[in-house]
Amino acid sequence: MRSSAPLLHATFDIDRGRRAFEQALLRGDAGAVAALYADDATLLAPASDVLRGRPAIERYWRTGVESGLEAVEVVVLDLRQRGGVALEVGEYAMHLALEAGGNAIDRGRYLIVHRIEPDGSWRRAAEMFSPEPPTQPRA
Repeated sequence: MRSSAPLLHATFDIDRGRRAFEQALLRGDAGAVAALYADDATLLAPASDVLRGRPAIERYWRTGVESGLEAVEVVVLDLRQRGGVALEVGEYAMHLALEAGGNAIDRGRYLIVHRIEPDGSWRRAAEMFSPEPPTQPRA
């Protein structure tokens, strides 16, 4: 009989990392956001080049914060672990302050590949997110 302890440990660590991600963006701390990624992580963000490595990912999130990104909320739809890798699928809502005043919310879906690192921590090894298409006004 297999123990569920490794999965529970992974789930706990990944959940803690997700909360740290949300809190770091709330504080506007792109360095703390980037620290949640593996050194060699890949980020596939909409309308962006493929970002490779923690420094590039930190620049991406810093630009987001400087452009009005205030907070991110996520809802996990599925989290599955196989050995030292876990796949997370969910939905997000990015809260943005607009230059002209007011706020906007960018909603979409995401996929994150988490990997256990040599120090035992779970980090984001690859991430991709995609916004929902804008809703069309009713005629």
